[in-house]
Amino acid sequence: MKLAINLLVVLLGATSAQIQTVMDRVESGMAIWGTTIAHCRENSGDGAEVDKKKFKDCKKCFSGVGDWLNEGGLARGMACLEKFEPKTIESCGEIMKKLPEVDFVQSEVNKALVAGKMFTTRVSGRSA
Repeated sequence: MKLAINLLVVLLGATSAQIQTVMDRVESGMAIWGTTIAHCRENSGDGAEVDKKKFKDCKKCFSGVGDWLNEGGLARGMACLEKFEPKTIESCGEIMKKLPEVDFVQSEVNKALVAGKMFTTRVSGRSA
């Protein structure tokens, strides 16, 4: 009986850890998507003028990325960045390329997001 209770406690602990990990991944995904759409808008025109085709193409490319936090999604995302935001690749590409090596650990993902925000702030003169 004690073994069953201990096993149940361990399983509940493991399950709650997975739920937190999933929530972290969802929150990271939402932050990435919001930043990406803002960048698509900024890179699709000057001021009030927006090249709607370029914006739509950018949005479509990034919407096909899926989960950035796996090798396939990261590769698709990097391809979109190369096409629509090559300066981001120059600034943050090395950090992003190392994510698979560290198994997309949340702390490393956060470093990449911070580097991207710092780059955006530097280029645009305002926060990301």
